[in-house]
Amino acid sequence: MGPTVLFVLLLAVRCSAQDNSSLVTFYSSGCKPPCANQPLAHVAGPAEAAYIGNIYDGPNRLAHLSSLQFLTFKLPSGAHSFDVDRKPTKQQLNAKLDPGKHYFIRATILVGRGFLNFRGVTPSLDLVDCSVAASEGGNLKPVKPSKLKVTALSELVMTPGFPACEAPEK
Repeated sequence: MGPTVLFVLLLAVRCSAQDNSSLVTFYSSGCKPPCANQPLAHVAGPAEAAYIGNIYDGPNRLAHLSSLQFLTFKLPSGAHSFDVDRKPTKQQLNAKLDPGKHYFIRATILVGRGFLNFRGVTPSLDLVDCSVAASEGGNLKPVKPSKLKVTALSELVMTPGFPACEAPEK
């Protein structure tokens, strides 16, 4: 390996080490209604349905997420408040992102038996371990670019398949 190639490799490693960002993959899991080939009104007990809706970081809309799909963003490290609405809700997920790490956030709709047997629906954002995300996200598809409603295009990281878990550092 020549000195020029070695210098370029060292420069690339140094630049990536100075990158003060994190990766965050949002994915919509759960059954796609009708769950188990039945309308949600006939499912006994609570159920999880795939989330369809907007994802916010504070008051800023990141994207519109479709059911059974995923998308990944490169975001600055530090404190973030992810939510399903631009105003804080009970479902707000506060997270401190560390540089160089990859985070996975599952978006679902919790459907539960409500007052007078009416179904209540509550969106849910949950920070999950990579192994959980990998088991739930293996069959998910990336959001199609033609269908993408993204405010922060520069932060979007397009991948052909669900991101794999990285091997732990030794």
